[in-house]
Amino acid sequence: MSDEAGNPAPQASHDIEVDTEAPSIFITTPIAGDDIINAAESDDPLTISGTTTNVENGQTVTVTIDGKEYTTTVTDNAWSLEVPASAVER
Repeated sequence: MSDEAGNPAPQASHDIEVDTEAPSIFITTPIAGDDIINAAESDDPLTISGTTTNVENGQTVTVTIDGKEYTTTVTDNAWSLEVPASAVER
């Protein structure tokens, strides 16, 4: 590359880092303690939580139940959200 007078442009370099590791997300806490929602638990909000790897703080986690999305953010490789009891009623 050069200017209009034909003078070459000074060379520039810049180091970049490419993250090649895919992010992962996990549900690590059993839902309702035993992965079974009984009648006594069905009136209470449901807490769903987990961990992540290779996910930056502030990134979004979305859990979808019966087509409805519940969203939270990652903090220190962890996430947690509450789902209303009505979302899991049958």
